[in-house]
This record gives sequence, C-alpha cells and structure tokens, in this order.
Amino acid sequence: MMGKKDASAAFLDILAELSASRLTVSALVKEIGAMGGLPPAVREIGKEVSALLEKGYTLSAAFSLCSRSEFSPEDLSLVLCAEETGNYGEVFKFLAGIHRKRRDAGARLALSAVYPCFVFLLVTGATAGILLNARTLFPLGASLLEDRSFLASALGNVAGAWVFMLIFALGSFGAALWVNRLPGTYYVFSILGFLTGAGLDVERALGPAIAGAAGRERLWAALVRAQDAMRAGATLENAFGAEGMFAGARFFLQTAMVNGEAGRAFTLFAAQIEGRCRARARLFLRLIEPAMLVAAGIYMLLVLKGTVLPLMLNFGGIL
Repeated sequence: MMGKKDASAAFLDILAELSASRLTVSALVKEIGAMGGLPPAVREIGKEVSALLEKGYTLSAAFSLCSRSEFSPEDLSLVLCAEETGNYGEVFKFLAGIHRKRRDAGARLALSAVYPCFVFLLVTGATAGILLNARTLFPLGASLLEDRSFLASALGNVAGAWVFMLIFALGSFGAALWVNRLPGTYYVFSILGFLTGAGLDVERALGPAIAGAAGRERLWAALVRAQDAMRAGATLENAFGAEGMFAGARFFLQTAMVNGEAGRAFTLFAAQIEGRCRARARLFLRLIEPAMLVAAGIYMLLVLKGTVLPLMLNFGGIL
C-alpha cells in the first residue's frame, strides 16, 4: 500500500507532467482525481484537494489541509511562491525533480544495504547449521556435546561472534545511510537556485528556503542569520560566508557578485553537494564487499575456535 509521502510525491509528478497543458491548476487537480489507472491513494489526494479548491482555498492551503497527503515544508513554501508568481508549471517540475532525487537516494541506500544484510544472514544460517547438526558432523564428540560447561562456552563464543557481526552489519547500514543521504543544504541551495533563476531576488527567495529548512534547526538558524545579515546591508558573499556550513559556497557567491548570476551560483553549489554525495556512495559500494568478507571471515574464525576446534582436538576431527 502506498504511503502518504509516496502518494504525495506521485501526485506532484503527475501535476508536473500535466502542467504543459493549458488547463488551470484546479482543472488539473480535478483531472487527477478522476483519472483511471492511477494508484487509489493518488486519486484520493486529487479528489480532496479539488474539493478544497472548490470551497475557495488556495492551492497551498489545500495541500496543507489535505488529510490524505503529506507534503513537505519546502513543497508548501514553493507552491506558495507559485501562487504569487503564477509559474505553476515550473514549480511542479522542480518539486517533482526534488522528490526524484530523494527516491534515487533511497534506491542507492537499499542497494548499499543489500550486501551487508545478505552476508549477515548467510553467516547466521551457517552457524545455525553447524549447531543444529553438531551430532551428525561430530559423532565422536557426542559426550563432549553433553558437557554443560562446554556447551555454555561454545554458545558464549558463538553469541559473541554473532554480536560482533550484528554490530558490523548495523554499522555498515548506518554508513550506507550517511553516504547516500543528500544533506539539507542541497535542498536549500536547489530552492534558492531555482527561485533566483526564475527572477526572484535573494531576500525574497530566502523565505521559501527557510521554510524548507523547517525541522533542521542548525540549517534553519544559519539561513535566518544570513537573511538578517543581508537585511542589515551585508553582501551576498559575506552573509552566507559568515556561516561555517555554507563555507563551500563562498567561491560560487564571489562569482555571482561579479557576473550577477546568483541563481547559477546557488545551483552550481547544490550540484557540487550532490556530486560529493554520489562520490561517497560509489566509494562505499567499492569498499563494503571486501570489508564484509573480512568481517565474515573473523566471525567464522571465532565460531570455529569456540565450537569446531575443541571437537576436532578432542575427538580426531569430522567423521
């Protein structure tokens, strides 16, 4: 079943596709609500938003009030900008692109997590197979298998090895989550690049960018300080450059002050952030396989040392 976030993203995708037509926004939304072949969750969003529009609500208010959707703060702030400028089509396309980036990051995360999970399940299954078939594999060691002190020691060693492997697998998953996550600065500078490229001045574009940073306290505070600095007369470069988390944007902003292309500067910095994220993800994928193989080897050595080796030393090996 499609969740609210996925349904909302799909709804924006369809709006972006249909925005090339000459239909009004309310007509587009109504069309989505009646369109066959769409997931039911997407049609329900269309129906509810359409009903709210017919009651006189603005599109941003209808998005916010719709109980079947879960639009992000940046979605709502950009739709509000679209209402002010009338440029709905470009805003819908931009939002669809942002959601596509998020889906791509999720797909890369899933791909990165597959191998650690597979290796963890494989070694866990191998250990269970050894323990369950110990009497068959080591018939001469039946007496030792009845020894409670040996069993307690063996199970303790296996449990320790299993915990080691579990921690390594969870750590790999956490690393995969970090390397594949697009930071909030990417979305903020993408929004700034889009809005300033569409003709808004930086101070006005900062409003939706700040709204889009809701929930990311450090980023939100840095943007508010940059906005206050610009209102106090600071240049674009100094307002953003004073914030440590925007230090990488200084070169692009210096260029923007020379040629007057702030939108391009913001977009290029967002592209740089995305490029670094993709480079980290590629490096992680290259390193995770050998790292998991080493971890699995250590795990199996610990298991063999605590279970198989005592049986072989005491009873002459596997028969």
